[in-house]
Amino acid sequence: NMYPNLNLTCWKYKQARGTFFHTWWLCPKSKKYWKKIRIWIKEITNIQLEFKAEIFLLGMLKSEYPKEMKYLILHIITAARIALAQCWKGDQMPTNNLIIQKVLDCAEMDLLTQNLRD
Repeated sequence: NMYPNLNLTCWKYKQARGTFFHTWWLCPKSKKYWKKIRIWIKEITNIQLEFKAEIFLLGMLKSEYPKEMKYLILHIITAARIALAQCWKGDQMPTNNLIIQKVLDCAEMDLLTQNLRD
């Protein structure tokens, strides 16, 4: 180990080794977080996404979804990732208010981008 005094324990769960993939996906707190985001997406779009890392961490959606729904889902997932990154080193997960604010921020940036294109 290059940094012998570095604590490798997960910052959030404090039990497992906190690898990158663990912190973003495997950690029980992260899993609960992504399941909540999945439920939100289901409630908003009526689309039940598969619970897979490539969807929630990389935004890799199947092309079978309508364009407008895919667009909305990707905005929600992106905002959720930004919120999680913002709380990266803390032991708490993002609050509902923070996630909603990030969704609104993404929508506002998208609107500004559309206005610049027009």
